[in-house]
Amino acid sequence: MDAKQILIKRVSDLIAVGQQAINATGSELFSSHKVRFRAQSLSFIESLNGTSHPNYSEFEMASRFNYASNVRNCMELLHGIKQDIENDYYLSSIRGLVSAEIFSDYLEMAEYLLSENYYTPAAVIIGSTLEEHLRGLCQKKSLPINFIDSRGKTQLKAASDLNNTLYKATMYNKVDQSLVDGWIKIRNAAAHGNHSEYTKEQVTTMLSGVKDFVGRHLN
Repeated sequence: MDAKQILIKRVSDLIAVGQQAINATGSELFSSHKVRFRAQSLSFIESLNGTSHPNYSEFEMASRFNYASNVRNCMELLHGIKQDIENDYYLSSIRGLVSAEIFSDYLEMAEYLLSENYYTPAAVIIGSTLEEHLRGLCQKKSLPINFIDSRGKTQLKAASDLNNTLYKATMYNKVDQSLVDGWIKIRNAAAHGNHSEYTKEQVTTMLSGVKDFVGRHLN
C-alpha cells in the first residue's frame, strides 16, 4: 500500500467510526463512539492541515455537540478531505508520510544492528536519520536549512544548527532541544570513531528517544 492509499484508508476508517456513532444513536454507546470519532479525526486533520486550517476549525466546531446530525456533518467534511487526497491536493502530506516510512525503515535497520552488537553504525544511522527529520521540520515551517559560507557558497546547516533553529521557532521545548543535542553528540562521536564517548546502552536509549521524538513532531 503506497502513502496515498494509507491516507485514504485512514480517512475511511475515521468515517466508519462516525457511522458507528450514528448507528448507536440513542444508546449509551453513542457518546463513547462520538468521543473516539472526534479525538481521532481532529488528530488526523491536525497532522494533515495543521490547527489553523479551516478544515480543523470547522470540524472542531461541528463536533462539539452530541447529536447525530453533527456527526453526519463531520463525516461529510471527512468525505471532502478524502476526495482531496484522491485528487492529489495533499502531495506535501503524502511526501511526509513517505518520509516517515523511510524513517521507520532506517530505524529498523539500526535496531537490527544494535541486536547484533554493532552499536556504532547504529548510532550513525539513527543520528543521520534524525538530522533529515529535523531538516524536514524546518522545511515544513519554511525555516532556513542553508547558510552562506565565507566563500559565498550555499551549505546545508549542521544538525545542531537545525536543532537551535527549531527551538527558537518554538517547534519544541527546551527539554527536547537538549535531548536532540545529546543524540547529535553521540552520532558525531560514532562517526568520528570516538567510541569511548558513548555506550551501547546510550545508543539503545537514543533509538527509543528518537522514535518518541519523531512520533510527537511529524514533518
